[in-house]
Amino acid sequence: MLLTVVKQLGDQVEQDHYLQQISQASGIGIDALRDKLSASSNDPVRLKQVKDQPKPIDGVGTKDWQKASDALLCLALMLPSIRAYLGVLSIDMMPSQDSKKVLEFLKSNPAFDGDMKSAKPLKETINYAKVLSLQFEELYGDVDTLELQFEAARQRAKILSHFVKQSKKTLSEELKNASGKKEQALLKRSAELDKLLNSAKDI
Repeated sequence: MLLTVVKQLGDQVEQDHYLQQISQASGIGIDALRDKLSASSNDPVRLKQVKDQPKPIDGVGTKDWQKASDALLCLALMLPSIRAYLGVLSIDMMPSQDSKKVLEFLKSNPAFDGDMKSAKPLKETINYAKVLSLQFEELYGDVDTLELQFEAARQRAKILSHFVKQSKKTLSEELKNASGKKEQALLKRSAELDKLLNSAKDI
């Protein structure tokens, strides 16, 4: 049960973050999940707090951005065949520190077999990785391979869309005070982002 892992997290803010994800995925009310978590143990075991907490990126749609990242990463973490869909994604396209670390791990370890005990580089974000593995079991365990590939492509497109929108928002602010070569560089970067977004459908 996903709540078993969430219960072991030492930080209440981190617990609430994952409870919200479980609520979205399962359709169960967040208050009901909190009550169940509270009732499951009066004295839960506390794990060492993760040093790098997820840090949301400013901008509209951060919540959906994280949800899409979680969905794609849980598929790629458990299914080596899905990792090909990560190729176009760079680390800075992930919206939190945890998702950045998992993407970096998967890109560096394409043959990872899904065994968390052997994933030493994921030690600092092991709680997040465990939640991803359980999310995979809950949402995709009985889904056929073709559907999983479509789902991976769909979530990747969402990630790219959110990244481009956030990046262009930042560029727009920088362009207000830019001129000359800097302005040209920013406009070039904006065009590159548009091309990236348009090409996502064909990747």
